[in-house]
Amino acid sequence: MGSDSEKSVAKGLILSYGGHSPEIAGDAYVAPGKTVTAGDLLSDNPAKSIRPVSDAETEFIQDSAHRYCQFAKEYMGGD
Repeated sequence: MGSDSEKSVAKGLILSYGGHSPEIAGDAYVAPGKTVTAGDLLSDNPAKSIRPVSDAETEFIQDSAHRYCQFAKEYMGGD
C-alpha cells in the first residue's frame, strides 16, 4: 500500500489524507483504483472533485454525525 497518509477503504479505492478526509456525496460512484484527495467534495457518476470542503463544513458534518449517534443511543434506550 502507499504511504501512511493513504488508506484503502474499499476495493481499489485510495483516500489520500492531509488532515481532512474527502467528503463523498451519496450519489457518487467512485471507481476501483480512483485516488481522491483529502478535503475535496466528490459527486457524480463517475465521481469527480466538485470543490474543496471548508473547515466549517467539515466541522458541521462531524458534529451532525455525533448528534445522530447520540439520538440513536437515546432512542435505543442507551446513554
